[in-house]
Amino acid sequence: MSSGSAWQYLRASTASAHAELEAVPINQRLFADDFSAAELGELLGRFVTVYRPLEATLTHAEPARSLNYTPRLPKLVAGLTALGSDVPAYDFPVPNLADIPSRIGALYVIEGSTMGGQMIHRHLISKHHPESLEFFRPHGNNSAERWRTFLAYIETSLGPPGMREAAKAGAINTFQMFHQALTTWRQA
Repeated sequence: MSSGSAWQYLRASTASAHAELEAVPINQRLFADDFSAAELGELLGRFVTVYRPLEATLTHAEPARSLNYTPRLPKLVAGLTALGSDVPAYDFPVPNLADIPSRIGALYVIEGSTMGGQMIHRHLISKHHPESLEFFRPHGNNSAERWRTFLAYIETSLGPPGMREAAKAGAINTFQMFHQALTTWRQA
């Protein structure tokens, strides 16, 4: 499965990890008409426990620097503040993202989530304070453009099969980190 588009390879090889994450109960609740502010606060808090350590690893390294990565943590903290929720004091462990291909895999998960985040934002905006939802639109109205730029970067950066395998591992490990955070809740 090493020929063809690098993006299609990542999409196909991480499809089951993506589906498992989407099946997590709190993710299923996102589109419920009665998704409460308390649930939103819990979700954003769980995301903090992933994004804080993940962004500490990614934001000052390649390729995030070259891609002008937009940190999500400030938007998560602002959302929790708008909801009157506490910011968790603990973090989930970051998977091994020691090389550029594995970090591309992690960014694939993060940047890919912005497309679904657009739908989540549209669904929740009439029910929740706008500032509590900005995490779901980190690029504002430029999400589709940023996603296309990222896909082009993947295509030029992940040529050899070994690089694609490392990116796949980084993506799967990142999906698993999110899954752990959304299914295991530890009190600070």
